[in-house]
Amino acid sequence: MIGRKRMDKDYSLSVGKEEFLRKNFYETLLTVGNGYMCVRGSLEEGGSGVYPGTYIAGIYGGKDGVEIVNLPNPLAIALYINGKSVSNDFDIDEHRRILNIKHSSLFRETIFSRGDCKIRYRSSRFLSLKHRHLGGMWIEITPLEGNAEIKLKKYIDTATRNEQRPIGGPVKHYSVEEFGNGDNYIYVNARTKGTGYGINMLVYSPFGNWKYGSDDKGVYMETSESIYKGRTASFVFLIAARTTRDSLRPFKENLEDLKSLYVEDIWELHKKMWNKRWESSHFSSENEEIARAVRFDMYHLLIAAREDIDASVPAKTYSGEWYKGHIFWDNEIYAFPFYATTQPKIARNLLLYRYRRIDMAREKANRMGYRGILWPWESADTGKEETPDTWVNFDGSIIPVYTHKREQHIAGDVAYAVDYYYRATGDEDFMLRYGVEMIFETARFFASRVEERDGKYEIRCVIGPNEFHKCVNNNSYTNYLAKWCLKYAYNLYKKMKSKHPGILRKLSEKISLTESEVDEWPKIADRIVFLMKENGLIEEFEGYFDLEDVVIEEWDENGMPVWPKNVKLEEVHKTQLVKQADVVLLLHLFSEDFDENVKRINLDYYEKRTTHKSSLSVPSYAIINAELGRLDKAYKYFLRAVYTDLKDIYKNTHLGIHAAAMGGVWQIILHGFLGVRFHEDYLKISPSVPKELGKITTRFFYRGNLIETIASGKKISLKILKGRGGIEVKYGKDIHLLKKGEVLNL
Repeated sequence: MIGRKRMDKDYSLSVGKEEFLRKNFYETLLTVGNGYMCVRGSLEEGGSGVYPGTYIAGIYGGKDGVEIVNLPNPLAIALYINGKSVSNDFDIDEHRRILNIKHSSLFRETIFSRGDCKIRYRSSRFLSLKHRHLGGMWIEITPLEGNAEIKLKKYIDTATRNEQRPIGGPVKHYSVEEFGNGDNYIYVNARTKGTGYGINMLVYSPFGNWKYGSDDKGVYMETSESIYKGRTASFVFLIAARTTRDSLRPFKENLEDLKSLYVEDIWELHKKMWNKRWESSHFSSENEEIARAVRFDMYHLLIAAREDIDASVPAKTYSGEWYKGHIFWDNEIYAFPFYATTQPKIARNLLLYRYRRIDMAREKANRMGYRGILWPWESADTGKEETPDTWVNFDGSIIPVYTHKREQHIAGDVAYAVDYYYRATGDEDFMLRYGVEMIFETARFFASRVEERDGKYEIRCVIGPNEFHKCVNNNSYTNYLAKWCLKYAYNLYKKMKSKHPGILRKLSEKISLTESEVDEWPKIADRIVFLMKENGLIEEFEGYFDLEDVVIEEWDENGMPVWPKNVKLEEVHKTQLVKQADVVLLLHLFSEDFDENVKRINLDYYEKRTTHKSSLSVPSYAIINAELGRLDKAYKYFLRAVYTDLKDIYKNTHLGIHAAAMGGVWQIILHGFLGVRFHEDYLKISPSVPKELGKITTRFFYRGNLIETIASGKKISLKILKGRGGIEVKYGKDIHLLKKGEVLNL
């Protein structure tokens, strides 16, 4: 069976019968996908507690507020042995599933038994990375004891709904407009409610004698066989899915695509594409268990995005529909650096997702009384603000949501990602065509957002990354981003004036930007309030130090803070408790702006007060601890990030993978343990690898060069695998030249 042969244990995740105790948890972990479509790892025969999820990037539905649509499930089956359903009437003697993360395929083997009948059921599935609209599925059924009469129904399940909803009951966000069948195929044409996207799904089997029908579960193709003991019945299915958002065609044309291709050929091209993905997303360690876990985290980022579609990465990837499948700042600040350094074409496309919606960002800023652009706090397909008015708090209570009105650091977060991408890739074309405009318009927003008071500029009534405090003045993270962006935009303008005056002139005319306006930006930046004491301690926001000083005193088995018993959740805003990294995140993003003393005093202060109630929080603490040489602590935080989903640390993995934590793992390795920082003219590196990892090998892109590093402790070697070379590398106070074909030992 394709997908099972030569399984690489270092690139696989195996699950046994324990899956049946936590079905939804493992469905998330066992998701397969290709960046266009993802399917949760639900058992194809369904059963009690099974939650299938099929998601296509960018396909949202809903009338009042859109959410990612749980589409018809093309993998569903019903299997009957001797007239009895395997999902209801049989016992399970043995069971295992193996997720092949090297090639994104899921293999299964289950032994079903009833009386003197024992059946071995095998299946495998994949969605093609090469042919984004196509996928494959195999089924093998073998009687191990006695002969068997089998009946297999292969469905496109149209009973699926969005059920991962914190407020409101399950809802079906699509309607079936047409379904049918033909010579060895079934199809469904559906349309999303509210948004009106058309979807065509088709399942084709090149072999077999099929009958056709439909019921309350959907449209199906059915076959029956008598199988002798020890013989195997095999079934192959090809799957096609297209939408009006990309290139919807009549189902007959989809069928012709399928009939012209062999599933084995699709599989081989799929594997080649995955080998290329892993070539530049490599990580290994002498600690093999950790290496496998890191690769698992990388895998879930790799199946969540691609370079040839207009979509971005939701907070829960495409492995669940929590947070309605919306795109947050999680992408730009946490997940994006992974793509920028391992899959730069995907990273470029993620930034283009924002740029294509820049007019909506202008509209939002204007509607709120500001100039420039302000991205939606939660974005979906169109780029309009999609944040709901209420949400469910940690204790289950319904609370009002203000993030879309006040959490405006999102403007600076996207600008930071633009700069990060340019420093890492040197993509001048992107900057000239898109990036410069995004930066200028963000600076324009911050210049209009500040308020002048007593000779200073303030940013009042915002929410910082620490969302426990709902309306604060002069949040240090937000203010520093504003200061940085204004100065960066000014310097970029002067650089454009010198090197690209013609392009600058056209852009200035397009957005009505004058040089006198630009000249005000650094003046405003210099006067923006930044609350730092003489000893270097940064106040998270104005008045923070006046709040009740509550500190963390207990930690659980995963090393996560235990909520202080004397603090009620509804009164946490009266304390200095922090939801997630805020000041410490600032220290990470602008690491070279702050010396070790500033990092040390702030880490010591905020570490005791951060509850880490968000998966976004841990990576920054790991990185700053690593920079300070506190490798024991850094490694402990690293483990929490690495095992966020594998060990279900936040108890909600069943709702989807935590994209930010997965991206954070890569940042801990790259920026924390390797000490990599990107500059326009050189690469800075300062390794500090925990002893528990032994020797680690990584690969990342810098300025078009694929660099392989091998590091242990404070020693590192660098080698260019692809690219022109000639990179200046700063290690300590010295600059070294990394040439192609040579190994640089530091």
